[in-house]
Amino acid sequence: MTTETFSLPARRVTARTHDVLETIYSAPAPRWGSSATDHGKFLSYLVGSMVTWVVLPLVVTGAFAALLSL
Repeated sequence: MTTETFSLPARRVTARTHDVLETIYSAPAPRWGSSATDHGKFLSYLVGSMVTWVVLPLVVTGAFAALLSL
């Protein structure tokens, strides 16, 4: 039985992906605040979250449908 080993760039990508996901998971959500900058950050976060939660299930469903059609 052979074991697969990842190449060095694949490990870097995996580690970087893990770091990005950890940052997203642990970072606090922006608050409304009192300045226009705070409002912009909050609205960007809100719209980005809404788009992500709509698009992500569509992508997963499409990938699953593609696998079923093989």
